[in-house]
Amino acid sequence: MVCMDLPRTIGVPAHGCSGFEEEESTTKELEEPIVREQLNDITAYIDASGVYGSSEERLEKVRDAKSSRLATHQLGDANLLPFLPLEQDEDHHECRGTQGGTLKCGFAGDLRAAEQPTLTALHTVFVRLHNNIVSELQLINGHWDEERLFSETRKIVIGVWQHIVYNEYMPALFGPVATDHFKLSIKPGRKEVPDYNENLSATMSNVFASAAYRLGHSQIPSELEIRDNKHFSQTAVPLHHAFFNASAMHDAANNGMNGFVLGNIAQKLNKVDRHVTAADQGHLFEEEEDGFGLDLLAMNIQRGREHGIPAYVEYREICTPQQPKIKSWDDLKGVFQDDGLLDELKEVYGEDGVREIDAFIGFTNEKHMPGGRIGHTLGCLLGDQFKRLRLGDRFWYERNAPEGFTDSQLDAIKGTSLSRVLCDTLDDSENLSIQPYPLHTPTYDTKKFKNDKPWAQFSMENPFPEFKTLTLPNFSNHRVPCSDESEIPKLNLNPWKDGSEVEPVPVDVEPVPVDVAPLPVLKESIASLDDGRTLA
Repeated sequence: MVCMDLPRTIGVPAHGCSGFEEEESTTKELEEPIVREQLNDITAYIDASGVYGSSEERLEKVRDAKSSRLATHQLGDANLLPFLPLEQDEDHHECRGTQGGTLKCGFAGDLRAAEQPTLTALHTVFVRLHNNIVSELQLINGHWDEERLFSETRKIVIGVWQHIVYNEYMPALFGPVATDHFKLSIKPGRKEVPDYNENLSATMSNVFASAAYRLGHSQIPSELEIRDNKHFSQTAVPLHHAFFNASAMHDAANNGMNGFVLGNIAQKLNKVDRHVTAADQGHLFEEEEDGFGLDLLAMNIQRGREHGIPAYVEYREICTPQQPKIKSWDDLKGVFQDDGLLDELKEVYGEDGVREIDAFIGFTNEKHMPGGRIGHTLGCLLGDQFKRLRLGDRFWYERNAPEGFTDSQLDAIKGTSLSRVLCDTLDDSENLSIQPYPLHTPTYDTKKFKNDKPWAQFSMENPFPEFKTLTLPNFSNHRVPCSDESEIPKLNLNPWKDGSEVEPVPVDVEPVPVDVAPLPVLKESIASLDDGRTLA
C-alpha cells in the first residue's frame, strides 16, 4: 500500500497517512490497451461472505474448530448472548474502551466488522443465527455429521441473507417502479424467478464499488442511538467516539448489543445528498491522542480518481440516452436536489468544468426517484449491478437446481424476515417487541391494529413504499411481540428433515436470454472477482 497524502489544514494522524492509501492493483488485457484495475478482496456475489469470509483461510478462522458452529466469545456480562470471537492478529486495532484497550476487536468474515458498534452488531446477529440453526438442525437430523450440519446451515443463512437484501432492502432503496424494472422484485415460491444466465457477468463493476454504492456514507448519522428493551431512548454515542470501540456493546447496564440494534431500527437515516456528518469528515477512525482523523468524503473522491472512474456526466448520459449531452452548467438545472449547488461546483471545477464533476459528488446530489432514496443515475448503475448479481449467480437461493432448495425449503426461507432474525438473535427476546419491517420506522397506531398478513408475505405480494410519502400502503408497521408468530413467523426448518420431501429433478433447459445489455464501456476498468466461494 502506498500513502497518497491529501492536503489538510488540521495535521497528520498518528499512523502517518493523512489521506488515501493506494490500493493493490493488477493489469488485465481488455482488448487493448492493457488496463490497470483494482483487486476485489471479497466475493462479488451476495453469499454472506461477511459471515463466512471470502477465502478458505478466513472461513477456517471464523469456524469453531471442533463443531459445526461459528466461533464466538463470551465477554462481559455472562447473561448476555455470546459475541464475535476476538481478533488474534497482533497488527489488528485494539478495541478502545474495553479493559483499558487491552482486548482485541471482534473478528468476522469481513475484516471491517469491528469498525463501529452497529456494524459489529449486524455481524454478530448473523453469527448467532448460524449457531441457532445448527442447534435446530441437530434436533431434526441427529444423525448428520458436523460437516453436513455446517454446510446446510451456511446454505440456509446465505438464502436468508439474499432474501432480506432483495425483498426488504431493494424496494426501500429503489422504490417500487425501479425495483420491478430491474427484475429485483421477489415473489412467493418460484413465481417469476428469472433464469440463470451463464453468459451474464456478475463481476463487481469498478464504478459500483468505488463510487455508486458508497451512497450510504451520506446516510450515516452523527450519533448512534441506544434504546432499552421497551424502546425508550437511553443515550447516544457520538460516532467519532464509536470507531473500534466495543465498550457499550458489552455493557449490560446500557442494554448491551440490544441497545444499538433497537436504537438503529428506530433512528432515521440521513438523506442521500450533499451532506456527510462531521464524524466522517475529519474525524473518521480518529485516535484520541490526535483529536482528528480521516476525511471520508475526500477519500471517496480520491478513490474514484485513483480507480480511473469517469466523470459523473458520462454516467448520467449513459443512463438517460434520450436526454441531450451535458455541455454547460445550465444543462444540470433541475437534475440536482439544490440548483444552488451548481454555483458552488462551478467555483470548484471551473466555468468549463461541468464534465469534470467527480462521480460520487454527482451521484449523491441527484433528485430522488419517486418512492426511492436515490437518484436516476444511481438507480441505473445499482439496478444493473444487482440484476446481474441475481441472474448471474448459479447458486442463487431461488434457483431450481439439484444443489438448490426444494420448493418447501424455499417457501420457508421466503416466509422469514429481518425482524424474525433480530427477534431470534437478541437478548431477552421473549420480552422484546419489534416492528415487522425494521428498515422502516415503526407506526404509532392510535388503536390496536393487526395486519391480515405477516410482513414476510405482504412484502412479496405488494409494491412498496408509497411514491410520495415513502410509507407502507395498507400495512401497519406497529411494534409487535417477538413471540407473535402470526405477525413475525419463525423460520420453519421442518422441510430440512431427512425424508420430508423428495427433491425435484429440474429439467435441463437452455438459459433464457435476458434483456440485460451491458453498460457501454467508458474505458472503465472492471474490478476483479475473487470467486473462491464454495457451499461446502
